[in-house]
Amino acid sequence: MTDRRSPAWRLLILIIGAIALLGLVAAAACNDDDGGDDGSGDPAATMDDFDGGEGDDGNGDGGGDSLAELAAFGGDYDSFTGKVTYDITDFSTGDGAGLTGVTSMTIYQKNGSSRLDISNSDDDIIFISTPDASYLCSGGSDCLKYAADDELAGAAVSIFSGLFSADSINRSIDDIPAGLDFDVTSETIAGLDATCFKATGDLDPGQAGDESSEFCFSDGGLLLRLAFEGADQSSIFEATSASEDVLDSDFDPPYPVIDLGDLGDIFQP
Repeated sequence: MTDRRSPAWRLLILIIGAIALLGLVAAAACNDDDGGDDGSGDPAATMDDFDGGEGDDGNGDGGGDSLAELAAFGGDYDSFTGKVTYDITDFSTGDGAGLTGVTSMTIYQKNGSSRLDISNSDDDIIFISTPDASYLCSGGSDCLKYAADDELAGAAVSIFSGLFSADSINRSIDDIPAGLDFDVTSETIAGLDATCFKATGDLDPGQAGDESSEFCFSDGGLLLRLAFEGADQSSIFEATSASEDVLDSDFDPPYPVIDLGDLGDIFQP
C-alpha cells in the first residue's frame, strides 16, 4: 500500500526513527562490550554559504513554481561545515505515542568528520565519526571506540548519514502532490534568513480534514525547520542555533575511551 502521509511527517518519522536506531546501536554496544572491533562525509560549504537568502515575501503562489523552487533548495544540505542545533517538539493527540522523547540534537561537520549529539528524556547519546574511527558515547561515563571497518560502527554510520542527506530531503519534497496551495514566506531562523514553503491540503488520508507540511531552508539549502500539523499529530523540528565555529577537538571523545578492539584481544588464546 502506498504511504500517502504528509511528506514532512514521513521525513520526521525517518529522522526520529534513525535516532532511535542509533540509540539501540549504542545500547547493544554497551550490553555487549566483550569484543568486536566509519564513515565520513565530504563537507565543503561554510555557514556563510547558507545565509543571505532573500526568499519570497507574501502568501503563496499556488503550486508548480513554488514546488520547483522548494526542490532547488534541498541539494546542498549535507555539504555544510558548521554546527547546527535543532529542537524537536511533538504534539501528539489522539492515540499517538509520540516521537521517542527526543528533545534536541546537534550536528557537527568539518573536514570529513561528523558528530551527532542527541538529548532525550532518558539519556544523552553522542556519536562521532572520523576517517579513522567511530565512537558511541552514552550515560556521560565512557565512549566505545570502533575501528573504521567495524560492522556495528558501519551500521551506525549508515543511520547517521541518512538522517540529513540531500537525497532524503529531496525524496520527501518529490512526494508532495502537484497542485497544492503553497504559502511562501521569509523568516529569520537560528540567525539565518530562511525561505519557508507551507503546503496545505489532504496530505494524509488517514487523518480527518486537511493537514500542512512546512519546509524552511536557508539560501544555500540548510534545513532550518520541518513541521507537520494535522488533527491527530503535529511535530516541529527547528534549528535554534547555527555556527561555523567548529573545532577539531569537537570530534575528540568527551569521556574515557573503551577500545573494543583491545577488549577483543582479551579473549584470544
